[in-house]
Amino acid sequence: MRGRNLLVAMMLGLGMAACADNQTRNTLDGCSLKATGVNAPSLGQGLIYEVDPMFASGDPTLSPLSSQLDEYRSETQLRFLSGNGLLDGNYVSVTNFLQCAGDYLAFDELNQFYYGSSDPEFQEVMAYHYGTEFRHYLNEIGYLEHPDPIELTAQCRLQDNAFYVRTLSGGKIKNRVCMGASVSTFGAHYADDSVVTIHELQHSVTANHYSSTVDFNQLLFDEAGSINESVSDFIAMVMSDRESVPASIDRRRFSRWALGSFDRAYDASRGAHRCPQYDPSYPDCTGFEKDASVGFSAEQNRVSYVFPDGMGWPYGKNFTGPGYLKKVFTTFSRQEQIHNHGVFFTGALWEAYEALKFGSGGSLEKARELMVSVVIETLKNLPKPTEASRSPITYIGFIDQLVALAPVVGFSQSQLSELEGAFRARGLLDSPELGNGWAALAPVSGSVDGLLVVDHPAQLKRWISRFGYSPSLIPQGPVTGLNGKMDSGEIVMLWFNIQNLDPVTAGSIELTVSSKNENLEILGPGLNFGFISNSKAQIRYSKINGSKVVNALSSPSSDFHVPTGNSYFLTNPQFRNSPVTGIWARVSGDPNELVEIELEVRPENGPAQTLTLTDVIVP
Repeated sequence: MRGRNLLVAMMLGLGMAACADNQTRNTLDGCSLKATGVNAPSLGQGLIYEVDPMFASGDPTLSPLSSQLDEYRSETQLRFLSGNGLLDGNYVSVTNFLQCAGDYLAFDELNQFYYGSSDPEFQEVMAYHYGTEFRHYLNEIGYLEHPDPIELTAQCRLQDNAFYVRTLSGGKIKNRVCMGASVSTFGAHYADDSVVTIHELQHSVTANHYSSTVDFNQLLFDEAGSINESVSDFIAMVMSDRESVPASIDRRRFSRWALGSFDRAYDASRGAHRCPQYDPSYPDCTGFEKDASVGFSAEQNRVSYVFPDGMGWPYGKNFTGPGYLKKVFTTFSRQEQIHNHGVFFTGALWEAYEALKFGSGGSLEKARELMVSVVIETLKNLPKPTEASRSPITYIGFIDQLVALAPVVGFSQSQLSELEGAFRARGLLDSPELGNGWAALAPVSGSVDGLLVVDHPAQLKRWISRFGYSPSLIPQGPVTGLNGKMDSGEIVMLWFNIQNLDPVTAGSIELTVSSKNENLEILGPGLNFGFISNSKAQIRYSKINGSKVVNALSSPSSDFHVPTGNSYFLTNPQFRNSPVTGIWARVSGDPNELVEIELEVRPENGPAQTLTLTDVIVP
């Protein structure tokens, strides 16, 4: 699920149709428009699943193709309706795109919304109920992010996804959520999974509490993006936690229904566990340890979700053995992707919540209020982007701010200690730091140390098209694209291979790339999301392995040995598959002239270093 918080219009075709007549129910081809003559009560009833069908049935193996799904519905109260006979209320307004082009479908003059699970109106009831209850809860604890109802489209033209978008029109912010459907399992809808609804609505909370004008995410693969997703996962899980959880249901698994069962060939669910599903000790994760030399093992397929070594390891068991870690490392291309990168962070927040829930004098309700409050209070106080740091939000910075604000929202000293203990276990407090001189330029085959140049026109044309630019921007010539070097007149993609000389892994490296002469021009913000000027841009690398984890992932057996190392290219062997982990630039100048680049390398857990590299324009 993509949590989008861009202050731009994302057109979904959600326009309200006009109707001149005032009647009890305005309709258009069976769809409901805003009514003026209805005086329905503000309280209604309807049928829903409690959380999701697996939760409601207590069956973690339940299939979306089951013919018994209707049996797991239960009656609920629908609160805060506007009195127009629609699923339109104080907190959310639920529309339908597929059948009604953005108008309302469900209608009842007495607000009695009873539908079968295969009816599209059922998904609308689910979305209304859980959207309303979540936003009302925020209002009750003083953290409702926006006074107007959020438009929530329960049936939108979206395949295997759901998203939130914030638009600015006429000086007014409008928040929308779109809920899609499964491609592989026809008839399975994301709105049937309440944690997905709450996850997307939390993106609105994150975006609007952080800033009404500045986007939370700045770079495609920055830590803010991962935190955004982790916070939405965590809040959705906490809001779905209740005393009635069946013993068979895993509280730590996020979206076991939509992400876990809709695609029968791939498990896309995430979790708050201490290890992934392919760790043999999952779900108890008895091998968990934040020290990489103990918490990771190639031969035992052991991964510990800790900062920084646990970042980027996928959660689902979508790989073959016996060497699962080797298979993940060599085939998984999304280790820096924001939904995957922050799984460990979700787990840290969840363990803090559980420490409060089961601690001295704790309760589910109190732990929920404390954690929701302190997370939102932290979002409000996080730093905003500057030219010096385009992406200033970090995991450790978030936790430092959260711990500092915990007493402000009502944490006692003992509760603060429980909070700190949970974060310390995940490596987010008091984690080992890199020593001075940890960074160096690593060798690159066929080029100068530290620099990889990609100039093949076919590859660059494919990539530039993904950014919405014409492939004709990539020049063709007798030399261009044939040598993997910088030729005058070329547009190239650059990656920088940084080596970590320390035993500790370098976590979340902010790389400031500065061109020191006019022979290399950094291209604009449409291509480089961290663009600062035509001579400077920023980018983030997930991590660069330290020797501890490299040794732990080594094995004399070829079935298990993970071919990793202590440079960026050997930490992420798939880096070249994504143009958002490199820098777009244009080369100019005469043959044999130098291109000089300065790299400021700033890890989250150690001192910054400045490295300089030079290359020659091809003669």
